[in-house]
Amino acid sequence: MKLIKKYIRDFILNNTFLRNKVKNLKYFKRGIDIADSLTSSVLYFNNYIENKHKENFINILDIGCFGQIPEHFTKLKNFNFYGIDIDTEEINRQKKRYKGKNFNFFNYKVIEPSNLSKLRQNFIEPESIKDRFVIEKIQNNHHYISSSKLSTLNKNQNFTKNYFTEKKTTIDDAFNNLIHPKEVNFLKIDIDANDHEVLYGADNLLDSDKLFGIQIEVDYVKAKGGGFRDFIEVLRYMNSKNFNLLNFVHSRYSSEFLPTRYLYSFPGPNYNGSPLMGDLVFFKNFNEDSLKKLNEDDIMKILRLFEIYNQDHIAIELINRVKDFSDEKKNEFKSEFIKKYSLEFFGEIFDYDEYCERYRKDKNKFLNII
Repeated sequence: MKLIKKYIRDFILNNTFLRNKVKNLKYFKRGIDIADSLTSSVLYFNNYIENKHKENFINILDIGCFGQIPEHFTKLKNFNFYGIDIDTEEINRQKKRYKGKNFNFFNYKVIEPSNLSKLRQNFIEPESIKDRFVIEKIQNNHHYISSSKLSTLNKNQNFTKNYFTEKKTTIDDAFNNLIHPKEVNFLKIDIDANDHEVLYGADNLLDSDKLFGIQIEVDYVKAKGGGFRDFIEVLRYMNSKNFNLLNFVHSRYSSEFLPTRYLYSFPGPNYNGSPLMGDLVFFKNFNEDSLKKLNEDDIMKILRLFEIYNQDHIAIELINRVKDFSDEKKNEFKSEFIKKYSLEFFGEIFDYDEYCERYRKDKNKFLNII
């Protein structure tokens, strides 16, 4: 049997065509979508905590909740979801689709705070040197659409007639008036507009000890004739609020010089092109001072969010730093985080210590070799 396996392995390794085909199969984890790199569909730790700790609820606030709620949230049981969107018809659709006490939807246009200029003065770049963050001038040329019908079509129009409410709120006001006294543990902002300015409207919420993470859409390149949701400004502001950038993704857009196929049924991201925009994921910097402010329930919520956002390695680091956890509990928690990796690499479930020992004995299983 070993000789047969060796023959098959050598045959594939020496055949470039077959090797590339096998390496790109999703079964072998070689090909992975952008969305998959941001969040995880396998939530062993979350399931473990939800079954054992019935009252441990994560509270999510989604600014610009148009479309489908992120799947990783809908799979959870112990959570509360708060969605805010400008589109009235979309909010009504969401209420009908997601019926239940855990889902809450509000129809508002989320705006920047009145003292925006004062808040952003330490983080915004002067106009004279903003261009240093433009990757290439040619990337400013968006994919040109000759059809007038398509040129004005956006993703919202796939679902509604775009009836936008006149009611306005900042994120802080929405929290205080619609959610408080319940807390918000994770904030998501995607309004396809001035996300970086709306972020300043969460100035007080970002200071909360109960807000652990944030996902926000930004621009990496200045769009031709459009605004620029400056990722550098967002990064600086979030760092000042004691948040660290842990992950980012991008969407490609081809230019008018080489139009390529769209990913979706509306003009937007393409299969080929430059990284014009994407999402940044921040989590609070859990230093010794901030850890002292957290109780066990807070730690559980943070660990759950780490698993959802593919930060298992940082979750294990945090577990090791929690002084109130016994060695037995630490190993128990870490074993849940590595369960999917144990199954993938070894075909069976080991606890954390044994998993690490197996790794030391057979590192070849972790190399990208067929």
